[in-house]
This record gives sequence, C-alpha cells and structure tokens, in this order.
Amino acid sequence: MEEDAPAADQGFDLEAYIANYTGHARLDRLLFVAERSAGKPLELEALRMAHDDLKKSDCLHRYPEVVQRIDGRLGPSYALDR
Repeated sequence: MEEDAPAADQGFDLEAYIANYTGHARLDRLLFVAERSAGKPLELEALRMAHDDLKKSDCLHRYPEVVQRIDGRLGPSYALDR
C-alpha cells in the first residue's frame, strides 16, 4: 500500500507535521513530502527544511542530493558548499 503525502493546501502546517519525526526518519519524511509535492510550494518548503537539517548534522552524504533537488530555486544560500 502506497502512503500518501500530506495535503499541500494552505491549511497544512509542515513544521507541526514534521515535529513528530527526528533524525533519519525526519529527513526521509521531508524528502518524501518534497517528492509528492513536486512543483508546489510545499516541495521547496520541505527541501529547505531538509537542507537546513542536514547542515546542522554530521550526516552529510545526502546533502548533495538535496541541493540538486533544490536546483537554485531557493537562492545562493542553498547552493552546494564545498
């Protein structure tokens, strides 16, 4: 059974929703929401949160993937740090 992403309407609070998750599960959930919300504002909100979480963590192996998915749409602060 495939799991649905949360509704991308204006009443959806991603911050509150994602507060239920920590660590790798939080990152996986943010990327899932972003994937299921492609082309919608919720996609960039989820990718921004994933990026910010990764920057604060020691687990950077997924950082390039997130930056690639952002694809410059959030400005230079969300470009790949080398």
